Amino acid sequence: MLIMIGAVVFSAASARAANIVWVSDFFTDGAFSPLGTDVNDTNFITILQNAGHNVVRFNPPTGVNTLLTAAQITALNTNDLVILGRALDSAAFQGIQGSQWNTNITKPLMMNSCYLIRNSRLGWFTGETVPDSTPGVLGAVNLGNPKVAYIFGNVSMTGTNTTDPFDVAVDRNNSLISVAPVSGGTIIARSTAGTIGTVIADFPAGTVVRSGTNVLAGYRMFFSAGSREAASPGGVANSGKDNLTATGKAIFLRAVEIAANNGN
Repeated sequence: MLIMIGAVVFSAASARAANIVWVSDFFTDGAFSPLGTDVNDTNFITILQNAGHNVVRFNPPTGVNTLLTAAQITALNTNDLVILGRALDSAAFQGIQGSQWNTNITKPLMMNSCYLIRNSRLGWFTGETVPDSTPGVLGAVNLGNPKVAYIFGNVSMTGTNTTDPFDVAVDRNNSLISVAPVSGGTIIARSTAGTIGTVIADFPAGTVVRSGTNVLAGYRMFFSAGSREAASPGGVANSGKDNLTATGKAIFLRAVEIAANNGN
């Protein structure tokens, strides 16, 4: 079931407001951590609301062989954008439910967790190597691409790198993925200081993933965000805690706009 949360706060960005479903929280199916507690990824939802987006929440089933229902898939596809947050149990995506997220969700989908896009989960990348990051700047791979230029258009740049860090030191920081995307995927930005790995990448509808077994039913974007597993409060339960600097938030909001517009 989709559950509406919080009052939407409109701002100058509300002309580009999107209807977004945020998928997270693996404690108990159907339960969510409260907004404003800095537990799990609730602060990311506030970031979106403050930018004028309408946000609902969905807690998916966590059983490794539990399918999304037809009603859940229909409800997810009524939104402009689906975002899978960092605070999810990746084991559920290793089984048959993983194929549903690839092939039954026709609306654009953004992924915040490196663990879910590994070859053994949704299979958007070719391997499993997911190192923990240290705070660092991002390098735009191709600022000549209008999409990439837009994502970085409102942040201070030194050449092709962000002048300021993307993430702050929150326990074990982000996790990055250091293997290549599957054929058809494009790296948009990589960490260029500290731990080196992909932070933003996208995949057009029709991309073949999961070792050739799935074809993506819609546009997909990977955007690494949220602490790996915060040491306190809450330990593993607090994975996904907001760890973005002002620079990181600006990039995140621009990337959300691109994703909601099917990568355009």
